[in-house]
Amino acid sequence: FFFEAWENNTMHPDEAMPQRVVVVGAGPAGLLTCIKLMAQNSANKLRTEVTLIDRGEDFGQLDDLTRKRSWMIGLSLPGLEALRSEPGLCEFVEEVGVRN
Repeated sequence: FFFEAWENNTMHPDEAMPQRVVVVGAGPAGLLTCIKLMAQNSANKLRTEVTLIDRGEDFGQLDDLTRKRSWMIGLSLPGLEALRSEPGLCEFVEEVGVRN
């Protein structure tokens, strides 16, 4: 049913089956991917279920950052544009101590 309705353009986006996505790794790319996928839920009325898997348990925590993981990040222009496309994300990254 799904593929036939999609090909014949008889399915509306809000009637589409939910998409299930697993993002492996809670590094900068994984977290940004989750943010973007979740934003689609409200922007496009898509139903995307996002599961984030990481071996650590500290992602998203801001307490005592010196004892947590660190990343050496090099971003090209598309990466910087992706960060800037999420309102407030660049400011947040600078606030927690990441500098260019």
